[in-house]
Amino acid sequence: MIFVVMSLMAVFVVGLIAGRRFVNTSSWELFEFSGANFSEYVSFETERADDVISAVLTNVSESNVSHGAAFTLVKLTDEEAGKWRIFPFDDEVAFVGIELALLPGHGVRYTLTEDMLAYRLMAGQYRIVVDFSADGENFMQAWAGFELLER
Repeated sequence: MIFVVMSLMAVFVVGLIAGRRFVNTSSWELFEFSGANFSEYVSFETERADDVISAVLTNVSESNVSHGAAFTLVKLTDEEAGKWRIFPFDDEVAFVGIELALLPGHGVRYTLTEDMLAYRLMAGQYRIVVDFSADGENFMQAWAGFELLER
């Protein structure tokens, strides 16, 4: 009787495991933030509505800002060491490689949904990161953070 119960429990646990995708974040590529202070040119803030996370990049300067359509999602994987890793997108996700102008006082919205990702978001701290340029300075980064609690 004990053997039957243990076997049923093992089948149940294996069934639960098979339905989930376990993630080894240590295999994800490390991400390094640029040291530039982007706040003199842009503000970048996240908003959440249901299962959609948006980040709004706003040009707060008097200069034209150039930005692309692509963004990077990073997750804090080692709080003590301050290590951020790139959260992988699904293989089917691609961004158009274009440069767009963002006029003073205008904004653009970047949208993230879980179906864009290779894995389900887990609890932790995240940042959406975009590259932009202004006043001849190339490849500055802006990031907007959000935190997910246990689901």
